[in-house]
Amino acid sequence: MILIPSIEISEGRVVREVGPDQERIIYSDDPLSVAASFIAMGARRLHLVDLDAAYGRPTRNLELIGEICQELGAEFQVGGGVRTRLHFESLLELGANYVILGTAAIESPSLVEELARIYPEYLIVSIDAAEGMVKTRGWSKPTDLRAVDLARQMVELGVRHFVHTDIIRDGTLSGVDFGILREFCSAVPQSTVLASGGVAGEADLRKLRQAKIPNLLGIIVGTSLYEGALSYPRGQAILAQQGEEKLVKR
Repeated sequence: MILIPSIEISEGRVVREVGPDQERIIYSDDPLSVAASFIAMGARRLHLVDLDAAYGRPTRNLELIGEICQELGAEFQVGGGVRTRLHFESLLELGANYVILGTAAIESPSLVEELARIYPEYLIVSIDAAEGMVKTRGWSKPTDLRAVDLARQMVELGVRHFVHTDIIRDGTLSGVDFGILREFCSAVPQSTVLASGGVAGEADLRKLRQAKIPNLLGIIVGTSLYEGALSYPRGQAILAQQGEEKLVKR
């Protein structure tokens, strides 16, 4: 497994949206420097999110995201408001190695099927859930759909790679809900899963490593890194004790 730092960008700044109420904390006015610092610590992949696009607001973050992807030597998975093929392909052209779809998984299944057919190794579907139930539109719109059921539907459309976010715990440093995570991973045993939400420190990473969930290939972490509860080098070293896992490579 690998540890993947999360960089959420709004109005050109690095922020974190904490918990279901999405309380905003500003961490930096220089996302490029933040990304470079994680790479200098050994990060192999970064998770970039355009929060303005995710909420349907006008965004000026694309140029900045392109600068990060093109100037820094790492892999990048990029998401936030991607709901058209044109947007998906524009992010690939900017230098993203993988592009993440979230809301489109429910609202535009035909788009998901099209992209899964054309770009199977570059497409990641993000399923954000509260107590196992999916939320969309930047976590603002609840649904009556279970995360595991949506994941199975996506597999039928050809999706191979997922991000699972526990939005109740995301950014709260409250620990990982292993029951929910294991259930999700078990629902898509032939797909790769990246987990997000709740990592409080080294103890969670040890438990994740010891859980030995076969298709869990990475952990996305934000608040614990920014708040100093976890250092990137130490966290990656803990996960690497399980042995190197091969992620999809563009």
